[in-house]
Parts: sequence; structure tokens; C-alpha cells
Amino acid sequence: MAKGVLLVDDNLLVRKTLRHIFEDAGFEICGEAGDGTQAVDQAPTLRPDLIVLDLSMPSLNGLQAAPLLRRALPDVPIILFTIYPTTALQQNAKNAGDLGDLQGHCHFLPGE
Repeated sequence: MAKGVLLVDDNLLVRKTLRHIFEDAGFEICGEAGDGTQAVDQAPTLRPDLIVLDLSMPSLNGLQAAPLLRRALPDVPIILFTIYPTTALQQNAKNAGDLGDLQGHCHFLPGE
């Protein structure tokens, strides 16, 4: 059975690109959200196996949404990413509990 992924980004083109990447790798996209608020609302119902979360979004950004998603789904890993990396964002991601930096633009928060 394919693993379900929740894609979260305010840019539709980025979500479409991520969808193609993950589907080509054999994953199933179980949902998409345009901001952190939508992700936090949808995730408990969708029960994804992985959440891919943009750091910079309106309403509720990835750094704000990650702890809420972690509380709702503690075993689900979260990948935080941005196309605008800065040292401050990277440090904030590390403070949110990530364990690794993927290609300098992604941060991985494993499930518990």
C-alpha cells in the first residue's frame, strides 16, 4: 500500500510539482493544503504517513503549524522546506525539533 502524503504550500505550482515528485516515487497524495491552518484542520482526518510543509505561508506558517501537527499526529514525520533559505529560518526549524538538513532547504522532523 502506498504511503499517504499531505502537501502544504501556499503556491499551487509548488504543490503540483511536489505531487508529481512524490507520485512518481510511488507515494499517494492524501491531501493538499494552502496554509498551516488548513493543514492543522485536515491532518487528523486524513491521517497522512508524511507531511511536507512549507516554512513560509500566510495565516499559519510552517514553523507555527509543525508543533500543532506534531501534537495531533505525534508519529507522523514532517519535512519542512523553503525555497528562500535563511540562517534564521534554518535555526528556527532546528528549534522546532528537526534532526537533519536536506540539501540546505529542507528540514526533517521525524515522528516520535
